[in-house]
Amino acid sequence: RRLRKEHCSILATFPTYQLLRPRNHPSILVKMQRDASAEHVAKQMKHEALLYKKLAGNPATEEAVARYYGYSENLGVSVLCLSKEGPTFEEIGLDNLSDELKASALDCLRQLGMAGILHNDVTSPNSFAQSKSDPNKAKIVKLRKATFCQDRDLLNEEVERLAYILGL
Repeated sequence: RRLRKEHCSILATFPTYQLLRPRNHPSILVKMQRDASAEHVAKQMKHEALLYKKLAGNPATEEAVARYYGYSENLGVSVLCLSKEGPTFEEIGLDNLSDELKASALDCLRQLGMAGILHNDVTSPNSFAQSKSDPNKAKIVKLRKATFCQDRDLLNEEVERLAYILGL
């Protein structure tokens, strides 16, 4: 079936994209580009989709990142579909995160690093969310700035930076 914006609830609106939830599929999050002429946004979203696709089906990262359902440009704008997880760390508030949830976020970042991906945006609290299936587990829900990387020192520095941000 074709996605129709009028059959979705708007969860959030940002300058370059909107987050939508299809009313008949509440477990799916749709990230939709707002302006078809913004080629840099389309390029970022396509790159993000490529990373999610690379991680899809990888047992090492399955529990670390939101599930990837697909990417399309059929509506004239970029559309990325992922699993809808729980509230982001920004919505929860960094001071309200349990130590277990914080430790889980570090594990997610380590697993991403083992898959050869540097997140590059750990300072953004909306990059992580509480897992919908286990409130004591975190999930990475944003890979917009992520890059492929094999430099273990950079990957380890990123984990240390997140630990500092989270107060661990």
